[in-house]
Amino acid sequence: MRRRSFLGALGASLLLPLGGRSYALSGSASASGKNRFLFIHCTGGWDQFMVFNPRFDAGTIMRSEQESTAVAAQVNGLPFVDHPDRAQVRNFLEDFGDQAAFLHGMEVRSVAHDVCRRLLLTGSASPGSGDWGSRLSANSSVVAPMLVLSGPSYAGAYGTSVVRMGESGQLVDLVDGSWQSKAAPITQLPSETVQALEDQFALSRAAAFQATALQPNAPNGQATLYGQTTLNAQQRVGELSALAGLEPSSGRLLSETVEQVLDLFQADQAMCAAVEYLGAGGLGFDTHAGNDVQSIHFNSLFTELNTICQSLESRQDSTGASLMESTTVVVFSEMARHPKLNFRGGREHWTYTPAMLIGSGIAGGRNIGGYTDSMQGEKVDLESGDSDPGGEALDPRHLGATLMAIADQDPSQLGVPPISALLA
Repeated sequence: MRRRSFLGALGASLLLPLGGRSYALSGSASASGKNRFLFIHCTGGWDQFMVFNPRFDAGTIMRSEQESTAVAAQVNGLPFVDHPDRAQVRNFLEDFGDQAAFLHGMEVRSVAHDVCRRLLLTGSASPGSGDWGSRLSANSSVVAPMLVLSGPSYAGAYGTSVVRMGESGQLVDLVDGSWQSKAAPITQLPSETVQALEDQFALSRAAAFQATALQPNAPNGQATLYGQTTLNAQQRVGELSALAGLEPSSGRLLSETVEQVLDLFQADQAMCAAVEYLGAGGLGFDTHAGNDVQSIHFNSLFTELNTICQSLESRQDSTGASLMESTTVVVFSEMARHPKLNFRGGREHWTYTPAMLIGSGIAGGRNIGGYTDSMQGEKVDLESGDSDPGGEALDPRHLGATLMAIADQDPSQLGVPPISALLA
């Protein structure tokens, strides 16, 4: 079912009102069970004026001398900043711009990295809110519903769907037992008698807890949940051994790390995955000084994205379709940069940030939203994607609702509708 058809469906008894519209509920994680999502987090706050915002009003936007050769350009319907030092941006848009969309002006309402990450990934400042990948994969039965190779993750109430590899591959070490040879030696072990008593006590308490929690009339719903979660975790230990071939993402090219994710997507062992990107040399995008390094980061990022999309197109899933047809790639940063350069040649934090979406369910070649003269996000007509004073101010919940619509899941719980103009 196409996403626009899904949003317009009027299934009797399955309609939920939201902002004057109705959305059909889906009974599973996705209608086809084959929607996949890859989240690439460009950590630190990227400079939207390097690629996504081709504005050159000198009174508003300050550009460095190195940026004097930058020009406004358009490829496959996507306006961007063209620069000889970022040739890979144009190359990517020429190859895959017809399958990509730019989303402008989401407000994260903070200038603190940790707060912005949580807001962008969950749409809420609440510690209990799950991120988009955790939500999307909550009902998936694959081995690693939401696989986090690196970067932030907010499982919230969806912790059972999240598998964190650890920055140095700690999960694999735990599954295959190699952690024992890598752990610092314990200076004094308990005696065998004490160890046996501890083991017996822990096992008996766990068994009693499960027996109580799993009774039909168990008084504590939370205990029931924990008990079932414990059983599920025990059953999945063997399945997680399938992930043992994964290597830590640190020190590897982004495309090399993503290749491991695509192996799991292709084998139907993961539904969502998250990878952190720190730019060339792992310096990160938080450029309070020397902002021109972002140019190197973006050229490297789009080089890697081109490689990733080529791999998505060349690989087939279990249905015989290319992974590009069933995978949505979400590229984002937790914040953007101030339009003015500071005295160190850097940019401070800015609360309105863009995102790029590629692949499955995305109306390619779309440029959604824009910026006011003061570089704040413009209100948007969600149907057309055009800037409209009578439209909605975008925040991360609109991104989350759009991803849920792509997965044929009900977005009404987020309190905002999806951006229909983004949907294929």
